[in-house]
Amino acid sequence: MGKYLFILLCLVYISSCTSSVDMLKPQGENVSIQLTDGQNLKGELLMIDKEIIFNGSDGTLYKIKNEKIRTIHISDYSLQKEKIITLIPLVLVNGIIAIAGFKGDDPEHNFVIGVLTILPIPTFFFGDPKVDFRPPFKEKDLEKLKLYSRYPQGLTIEQQEEILRYQNQDTFLLLL
Repeated sequence: MGKYLFILLCLVYISSCTSSVDMLKPQGENVSIQLTDGQNLKGELLMIDKEIIFNGSDGTLYKIKNEKIRTIHISDYSLQKEKIITLIPLVLVNGIIAIAGFKGDDPEHNFVIGVLTILPIPTFFFGDPKVDFRPPFKEKDLEKLKLYSRYPQGLTIEQQEEILRYQNQDTFLLLL
């Protein structure tokens, strides 16, 4: 019984290594930016530092000062109801193994198996990444936001000019 329980526990842990969140995309993430004047913009986050370079959904390139931003919301990074429903069988299997672990013959060994099986259950429901950012941006927030941008390392003036040429735009639309 102990061998089967250990093998079943290993299988549950291996199956819990899946993520509900897709890997970060090489292009910038789709974001919604709400400005302090109430204007809402949607599009791709290209770069963030003291200001944001943003490709709007209409193809317009924007340069926005961080002080002008009320919120930035990263799209497509939250647990949806459908994904939560698929987690129910995994949580039930974890619970059954935990109960079996606590009721076994070897109290110390079974207690460890029971506790180790229960520990990952909360992570199934609280695993969403941070997707809403509000200024003033702390250094930690800027580092997280850079992960969602197409150019986390930043853009030189030449690279910015090349992007403008590619989009057939003379300058960034400044929202100061």
